[in-house]
Amino acid sequence: MTVQIGQITTPGSPTLDRRQIEDPLTVIDRYNLPSFRLRVVKDLGLPSPDAAAASREIFDSLNATQETSPNLIHLHVTAYSRQQAEAALRFAFDELSIAHRQLYDPEVDGMKREFDNSSRKLAAAEADYALGYQAIRSSADQGKAALDSARNILVTNMTTQISSQILQLKQQVTVLQQALSPMNTYPTRVVEAPYAPLQPRSPSAKLLIAAGAILGLLVGAALALGPAVKRG
Repeated sequence: MTVQIGQITTPGSPTLDRRQIEDPLTVIDRYNLPSFRLRVVKDLGLPSPDAAAASREIFDSLNATQETSPNLIHLHVTAYSRQQAEAALRFAFDELSIAHRQLYDPEVDGMKREFDNSSRKLAAAEADYALGYQAIRSSADQGKAALDSARNILVTNMTTQISSQILQLKQQVTVLQQALSPMNTYPTRVVEAPYAPLQPRSPSAKLLIAAGAILGLLVGAALALGPAVKRG
């Protein structure tokens, strides 16, 4: 299984700030700890590695390595069945994902709330600007510019300030939208599904028994023929 470490992007100056949820090398070190592998064995519902060969096989072989891309890691395990191997990889990913979600979700939720607040403020500012602009146009159309000059100056100043505020809010909304884009912010995820070969990569028990029987026959024949060869 190949896993991509999640990334969080936050508004920065002058560009967006991108950072990985956790350094891949740190993930690999944590993944390869005995305590992490033991949790995966327990998640599978298997007994202690000291008590069962199937548990020991998974515990000993479960490991993570660095891929060519700096944000990808490769997860590998050996088990006595395809189903057990695939389940071990999924549980291992779940263990990684849970730890990363605790860091990812609060920060992303905070940016989403900020985006919603900025969007509401922008809508309100645009509505105020429309009202102010309409008041100025109405006074001009009715020829009251001279009579209401003080009022028009006040409305014009307010409209100018609102216009500046609108520009700032639009910039905030745009930057937050870019930061929250799936291309810039995403959780730790599987990019290559678990793969288990249809045939075992190591000899089966039957094959080992057959090989042992053949070897035993050869040794027995050699021992039986040994004295005859010496007499000859």
